[in-house]
Amino acid sequence: MDTVLKTEFRNLLQQKNIPDKIARWHMNRVQDFERFISHIPLQECTQQHIRDYLSIKSQGKNIKDRQIARMDESLRLLFAEYFRLPWAENRPVLPANAASPPPSATFQNSGRPGFKDIINAGWKTAMTSAPSRNCSAIRMYPPP
Repeated sequence: MDTVLKTEFRNLLQQKNIPDKIARWHMNRVQDFERFISHIPLQECTQQHIRDYLSIKSQGKNIKDRQIARMDESLRLLFAEYFRLPWAENRPVLPANAASPPPSATFQNSGRPGFKDIINAGWKTAMTSAPSRNCSAIRMYPPP
């Protein structure tokens, strides 16, 4: 992560009153994602890159749903809040305090559609080959 991006993203997290410990966690997750897509500039990433990253991370040993949800939140902050990419702003997000939401949860207070609103027959078909563990965050990125 280049110095300018690192500084500006850290400033964004401070503006959102995110505690230092959690901000460091977000910074580490973004750096990990950047290593994952090392051949692509962050501004050119797509939902598919995020789906692939979360899918691989969800298969790790001892990874909990809440960790995947927090990884997703880190990437949402980067792409929707920092880069302001249209595809990232209009996707459903997990509430920041959600420990492990069920895949069928609808978040009425978020002002964004819940999982029930984005899962359609095509998406269910696409997900049948994915591991069922830790898929709640991955489902938020419907296929293009």
